[in-house]
Amino acid sequence: MKKTLLLCISLISIATLTTSCAEFFEDCLFWPAKPNIKTASIPQGNVNTYYYTEIEAEIENDPDDLNYYYDFDVEGELPYGLEYWTYDNILIIEGTPQETGTFSFTVELYVEAPYRGNDDESDDNNICLGNDITHKTFTLRVPN
Repeated sequence: MKKTLLLCISLISIATLTTSCAEFFEDCLFWPAKPNIKTASIPQGNVNTYYYTEIEAEIENDPDDLNYYYDFDVEGELPYGLEYWTYDNILIIEGTPQETGTFSFTVELYVEAPYRGNDDESDDNNICLGNDITHKTFTLRVPN
């Protein structure tokens, strides 16, 4: 009886380990899903003129990237008169710049995998080893 129980436990452990390793190789080595800020640069603005631009993000190697939860943060300087807000996977900067200069800011993006299934947890296996944050620095020029 003890041998049978031990054999069953061993087989369940091996099956779990094999599944975990397969998911690791698929998610981390061959097709790693990771956040990416697609926008390379933003256009310059003009003082006292309405400005609008979008900074778009994606999840590389996942066709369901619009199902993720995107959380943007802007660190650095935006000219007085501009504000930012988000919509799904897009960070929008808009307003009327009230000052001239060169403004550098970093967009940090944190993503959370979508809810998939009947349990109460997200499918965090899509993002390998906590690779759920990225950032990119932008420069906005507002000339005289």
